[in-house]
Amino acid sequence: MEIRRFIHRDSLLAVLVRASDEPVVGDTTEFVTEDDAQFQIGVITRLAGGEVIPHVHHPIERHVIGTSEALFVAQGSVEVDLYSADRMFLESFSAARGDIIVFMGDGGHGFRFMEDCRLIEVKQGPFVEGIDKEKFTRPGGES
Repeated sequence: MEIRRFIHRDSLLAVLVRASDEPVVGDTTEFVTEDDAQFQIGVITRLAGGEVIPHVHHPIERHVIGTSEALFVAQGSVEVDLYSADRMFLESFSAARGDIIVFMGDGGHGFRFMEDCRLIEVKQGPFVEGIDKEKFTRPGGES
């Protein structure tokens, strides 16, 4: 499984987890983010017949600054542009069906849809319209 981290000035901006048809070879849980990251990304593999022991998560109060979000590419493909927090273009990468893109809230991003596409988004809430995000014009393009 390919996992790609996008880092700018020692800050993790995004993680791309590529879809994989590689065979599952064991029971593992591997987190690809640091333990102190505000949004945790883990890869769980289990062989047929395996299980995760039932559990609950305690209602721990957390203080989170920013909005992290995860996008699952359910259909099609998309070109993703990454920007620094000061709106400087950094790089582009593509994501296709089955890939997951996680934005860690430190910087900006934009998309260009290369095919008809369906993205499933998961992010922290509640979302506050007019306050939560600021749109800007990408270099050489439209907002």
